[in-house]
Amino acid sequence: MDPDRFSSISSSSSSVVQSLRSVGLPRFFRIFRTSRSRAPFAGRVAAMAALIAAIAAPAAEGHGGAHEHGVLHLDVAMDGTSLVIQMESPLDNVLGFEHPPRTAAQRQAVAQMLSTLRQGDRLFQPLVAAGCTFKDATLESALLDQPAAAASEEHMDMDASYTFTCTAPDRLTSITHTLFASFVRLQRVEVQTAVATGQGHQTLRRPDSVIRMSGR
Repeated sequence: MDPDRFSSISSSSSSVVQSLRSVGLPRFFRIFRTSRSRAPFAGRVAAMAALIAAIAAPAAEGHGGAHEHGVLHLDVAMDGTSLVIQMESPLDNVLGFEHPPRTAAQRQAVAQMLSTLRQGDRLFQPLVAAGCTFKDATLESALLDQPAAAASEEHMDMDASYTFTCTAPDRLTSITHTLFASFVRLQRVEVQTAVATGQGHQTLRRPDSVIRMSGR
């Protein structure tokens, strides 16, 4: 990327991140996902400012992007002392099917999936030196929110938002994850990161378990 263009992007990103302090990153990511395709992250930064103006409007419920089995998408952002990880995945990756449970075994599978997804501190372990503490997890899916309507859905996603508070955010250079170990159907994780030094993208494949927060 051209250095001058990257500098401009980073400057725009910094002002947007400041605006996000009064909005809340989880809500921003939900709106951001409804308004973009899977273009490179840096190329989408310019659109963030326009999205900020729309944040006051009700958040859209759906999520954009391709529904690709075996692939999970993560947006990871550091905003002050808050670390937010936003996950989007086809339900098949984390559950093994994409319809309301029909048997006792499938109901048990749903319960196990929810238990696993709610344990954000087991799915993601920020570098110890950063002093990060897991705060909460929020799950969203048609399977959970509208089970009757979900019966007619051909494809369903699972969205999750995880929040951590870090005492030394400048020391957060990596996050270890257990996504591949937790979900056997998962083959690839596409990661977008946003930190003070810029934005970055990673493609993780089994058995890669480290998300690098380098801003490159």
